[in-house]
Parts: sequence; structure tokens; C-alpha cells
Amino acid sequence: MASDASFADNQDRASLMGYIEWLTASPIDWLSKKQRHVTLLTTEAELLVLTAVAKQLL
Repeated sequence: MASDASFADNQDRASLMGYIEWLTASPIDWLSKKQRHVTLLTTEAELLVLTAVAKQLL
């Protein structure tokens, strides 16, 4: 599993988030989209993507 967020790099100040889940050597799920919330800190943007990943895994 890998996840990342780019902090407020768009004109509307929304961050981009993405993750990919691997099973052995094959990707089984991935996501890349703009976050719905405007965050004030890069840590907050990272926590939002980690929350999305945790929900997907459950």
C-alpha cells in the first residue's frame, strides 16, 4: 500500500490525494482525486488520504 497527498497545489487550494493497493506484484485498487475539503496543513491533507485508505481496507 502506498498513499500520498499534494498540499494545496490547485487554483482552488484543494489538495490532490491518491493511493494504490498491491496484492503480491499486482495492483488491485487505486484512487487519484481532488480532496473535497480545503486543508490548512500538509499533515491534515495526509491524514485525510490515510482515512480514505483505512476505510477502503475495511
